Amino acid sequence: MAVEFMDAGKLRTRLVLEAPVRTPDEAGGQDVQWHAVGEFFAHVEPVGARQTTEGEAERQEITHRVTLRHRNDVSPAMRLLRNGHAMRVETVRDLDGSGRYLVCGCKELEGWI
Repeated sequence: MAVEFMDAGKLRTRLVLEAPVRTPDEAGGQDVQWHAVGEFFAHVEPVGARQTTEGEAERQEITHRVTLRHRNDVSPAMRLLRNGHAMRVETVRDLDGSGRYLVCGCKELEGWI
């Protein structure tokens, strides 16, 4: 596999990585609290946007490609925070198999955190 070039100078967006911590609630379900796992700089690229309809509500689905220095603690179902907006990590892969960078496929979550 060819090594893909990543300009480290593009890692300019500060992100906070959060992991979910689930605790039982009194109704038999679970409460989800988000706890910061780390903070780092990354390159965030918008990939796409589309309008969806759920029932009577229209929603926007915005996706991003996030490139960061390799970390072992990033996995799907975590989230990334940027300036009060949250993105759910959906995929994580090594950029080119060299172990230097990760690429995360993320979906922006609606609303402010």
